[in-house]
Amino acid sequence: MGDLTTPATSFASSSDSMDANNSSIQVKDTNTQYYYLTPNAVKKLPNYQYNGADLSLLYKHVLSPLAGWCVDHLTPTWLAPNTITSIGLCWMITSYCVVWYFCPRLYETNTDMNSEYVVPSAIFLLNGCAMLIYQTLDNMDGKQARKTGSSSPLGLLFDHGCDALNSIFGSANWIAAMALLPGSVNDLLGEASGSANVQHKSYLSELLGGDIMLATFLILCPMIAFFVSTWEQYFTGKLILPPFNGPSEGLLMGAMLSFVSYAYGPMIWQETTWTDGVIAFLGDKGLMAFSAMEGRVRNLDLVVLSSIIALIQELLGKVPSVIRSYGKEAMRTLLPHLLFLISTLLIIINDSTIFLRIPRTMCHLISGLLVEQ
Repeated sequence: MGDLTTPATSFASSSDSMDANNSSIQVKDTNTQYYYLTPNAVKKLPNYQYNGADLSLLYKHVLSPLAGWCVDHLTPTWLAPNTITSIGLCWMITSYCVVWYFCPRLYETNTDMNSEYVVPSAIFLLNGCAMLIYQTLDNMDGKQARKTGSSSPLGLLFDHGCDALNSIFGSANWIAAMALLPGSVNDLLGEASGSANVQHKSYLSELLGGDIMLATFLILCPMIAFFVSTWEQYFTGKLILPPFNGPSEGLLMGAMLSFVSYAYGPMIWQETTWTDGVIAFLGDKGLMAFSAMEGRVRNLDLVVLSSIIALIQELLGKVPSVIRSYGKEAMRTLLPHLLFLISTLLIIINDSTIFLRIPRTMCHLISGLLVEQ
């Protein structure tokens, strides 16, 4: 997206995009042949400095100290930071492939749709563990780079590229873990069979245009948030993550989601127990304003709503300020991404069965286009 991108013939080690506040990244060889960089960018590359911070309290007090301890006590100096990043991504790829094998159409865990085929719950235990391992290794790579003096712009790009690629692995596995049908029950079971399903009682599903849109938001929200963060960094030179963000709280919550599916089964997310419990508690206190929502807010609806709220926080906190500061150029660089999002939504709106017919193809296509941007 910017002038800093991968040299065609070099490979260096990773810089921690979450913890490298004002850390300098040096490039000694400016004679390397670059495929994407302009001559002016090549001249500026040796002076590139990474400037970023993670404002998350979870990161500051738990995740960063944990990663630092692992680097200091468990990681040999000969292990390249990019290797640490790659190992973390391999865990997520393995988890994704295992879930793909057992849930090729994403909704096999939904026993309302598929009562004969039993999906082993252990795959969600694997996914939860893979997400925590990925998160820890992603926080370790930059610390290892500074420990060994091997930070580089390529390492930063490699780290960001793995993060972008990983987005779809997490989102697709969450859809499967919550037994979310990426389409209408009627399309699979017919009007009469699907009319009693809880999908038709969900306020959020009705508001957003069906469960296919809920699945779409679960896929797009992390991707958009990641794009906006790197888009802001392109203009300001700083990657600042808010107090509640995807790499810290988001991955931890995703892992907890998987562990819940492992312990209680994916269909727990189709129930309305959590919201109904709160409504009952408020009713006991004499507050009946939310009684109409009883039985109409699924547990998975709360997850989707949290993702949307987190994205809105990211957009409102970054987009207006960048546009005010950089004007038309900032708006121009947003245009391809907006066209991508609008095209994706139009395809899904006009063909409500597309995720039922080719779910993995859609996931991979959306992910590939995002990573390319």
